[in-house]
Amino acid sequence: MKSLELYSDVGHPGRDRWRLFVGKKGMAIAVAMASLTWWFSPSSVNALSSFARQTSQSCGTCHYSFPELTPTGREFKLNGYTLTAEKNIKAEGTSKTAELSLPQFVPLSASLLTSLTYTRLSKPNAQDPSVEVPQGLNLWLAGQILPNFGEAVQITYTASDDHFSFDSSDVRYVFQTTLFGEDLIVGIDSNNNPTFEDVWNSVPAWGFPFASADSAGFAPGATTLIDGPLAIQVVGGGFYALFADHLYVLAEIYRSQHLGVTQPDTGVGPTGSPESINIQYVAPYWRLAWQQQVGTNNYFEIGTYGIYVSSTYNSLGGSTDTYLDLAADLTYELTLGNGDSISVHSTFIYESSDLESTPASVPNHTLETWRLDANYHLGNRFTFTAGPFVTWGTSDSLLYAVVPPGGGDTTASFANGSPNNLGYIAQAAFWPGQNFQIALQYRGFIIFNGASSNYDGNGRNASDNNTIYAFIWINY
Repeated sequence: MKSLELYSDVGHPGRDRWRLFVGKKGMAIAVAMASLTWWFSPSSVNALSSFARQTSQSCGTCHYSFPELTPTGREFKLNGYTLTAEKNIKAEGTSKTAELSLPQFVPLSASLLTSLTYTRLSKPNAQDPSVEVPQGLNLWLAGQILPNFGEAVQITYTASDDHFSFDSSDVRYVFQTTLFGEDLIVGIDSNNNPTFEDVWNSVPAWGFPFASADSAGFAPGATTLIDGPLAIQVVGGGFYALFADHLYVLAEIYRSQHLGVTQPDTGVGPTGSPESINIQYVAPYWRLAWQQQVGTNNYFEIGTYGIYVSSTYNSLGGSTDTYLDLAADLTYELTLGNGDSISVHSTFIYESSDLESTPASVPNHTLETWRLDANYHLGNRFTFTAGPFVTWGTSDSLLYAVVPPGGGDTTASFANGSPNNLGYIAQAAFWPGQNFQIALQYRGFIIFNGASSNYDGNGRNASDNNTIYAFIWINY
């Protein structure tokens, strides 16, 4: 599961309104969060997710802060979620009898997210602040199935949809061997979200922010395919390997599978939605990364990933669109002598597209995205995170349209047909227990959908979409 977000302020009447918010509504947020904390606070502060129960290790062993992985967490996932300290119920397999290996615990987990969102300038006739109890509920079947076979299958309830649905999931079979005298992990993986199978928090599925506001509705309108639109709209799989604990390679292919539509799928979805993208044949996805421990305190990862998609828009036949997404990422982790740690993640995505099927003014486009987040972890009790994000690309007045006054949600408009966005996110998180997070997040926009001021032609500025987002996240 990835996703939850925030924003900031600028402008004339906004300054006075902001001071009023800090004075009055700030107190309301504090009271509301204190009440929700009491309401949802678990009786124990121990980490009790299915992975923790399976390994008999605390959440802090695998996470700096959930879901940011430590080296141990990455090793656990690369080994197919199968490492265990529990005694399993076992029966050896023969040529005529099947093997059995059942853990003596139920591999079920649940996570609950509840939130309060305040946007500097709310949408017309919209409630602000907005409270969601819950914003989301995730149910996981996650852990070892057989000694070499594990899974992390997720079903999610969202308040905005008011129903449960199948979410990003991952199933893998893994074995270990040696090559040229070095350790080799080889795995077969299947998932429904490219980059969800990854073990670094620099890729889209696991990148910061790990939680974001869905009620405000202010998210940049232009995004590359690899950066979320394909999530749970595809299914695929392939092979991966980690050689000598340094070189990681993965190759997978994906095929469209649109959930929530009549089967067999006709390929027709809401205009501009991920359901309107229909992969022709298969879409290859690749990943290459190198990790290196330097001394005892420094860890580096640098890598690349990408996908090629040939698609028809809103149909199963006809002319095709092609997308080539090429990306680079890096991770740096520093362990300090006092038990604190610093981590930095960054990714850059370049997308080149040729749109023959999607309505556009010109066929050839580029879209580029860069993000960075820096985290300071005070042990595993407090985490402070900040970082910028920027998107830029080819302007197209048809692809990135301006919604006319009275023609719909003008907050989704693009000024001058431009996809450009620039902003930043800051977050402070507190962990009363390793499986219980309270956080306050702020997202500020300098440029939104192409302009800093009057981006929708109705006087709305980028900073009007700045948002404060307070949330409680419990994993059990």
